[in-house]
Amino acid sequence: MQITKIFLLLAVIAMLSGCATWRDVEGIKAPQSVKDGCEHKCSFYQNNQGAYTYEVCFKECMDSKGYSKY
Repeated sequence: MQITKIFLLLAVIAMLSGCATWRDVEGIKAPQSVKDGCEHKCSFYQNNQGAYTYEVCFKECMDSKGYSKY
């Protein structure tokens, strides 16, 4: 169980490290205002549920706005 938690933590750190950028289908970077909106929407999860749930919420929010990580 402890190894699973460590693996998930490392996976989340890798996702949040900024290796990829959010872009739309035309390759244009997502504006900071869109990222800020998703961060605000998912901030409840960041504070109360943990980083993994926050990352899932943030990804779904960005996907719904037409952006994906590249």
